[in-house]
Amino acid sequence: MSFAQGFYSFNLVINDLSRGLYATVRKKLARHPHESLQQLYARVLAFMHSYEEGLELTGGPFEPKFPTAQRVDPVEGTRIWVQIGCPSSDKIIRALKAHPSARFAIYFLEESEVLRFCHYLRGARTNWVERISFFKFDPGLLNSLAQIDKSSCSWTATIVDNHLYLVFDDREFESAVEVIDIWERFQQSLINSNP
Repeated sequence: MSFAQGFYSFNLVINDLSRGLYATVRKKLARHPHESLQQLYARVLAFMHSYEEGLELTGGPFEPKFPTAQRVDPVEGTRIWVQIGCPSSDKIIRALKAHPSARFAIYFLEESEVLRFCHYLRGARTNWVERISFFKFDPGLLNSLAQIDKSSCSWTATIVDNHLYLVFDDREFESAVEVIDIWERFQQSLINSNP
């Protein structure tokens, strides 16, 4: 059994105008046999949106121990922890305890993942995930990107106030990266579940 469905090379140009960050990065990723193109491309988008020098992509969405991307300082340990999808509550709790000074970000791909994460907060009296920034990619964007299956491509992302302008080879895409207030969404889910 193969551990990779294929390998994808990305030439990435990142222009984050909100943070004054400009970088050019080359990445080669293995696509997991059960990984959709939407998930693969979401990994790259999350990497670009969270990028700082030293941030590295890890094994993918099916990696139980590591996040989608992380920046590890040899002295200070994990500084950035980035995950796509809805990680297990155990994975989140372990990471928050193990990396008390890290910056955390979770990128949901679907509304159902937001609701599943809200379930983790049931019974919580405090917002124990307040150290995490939550975002959601537009599923329409991911579906549009997945229409292009190229093993070698160039992406240029311009990010302005969580709005993404992406050039994928010669095609242009535009989408908001939605900021999610997970505690507010959790409170709303409680109201909606009560008749």
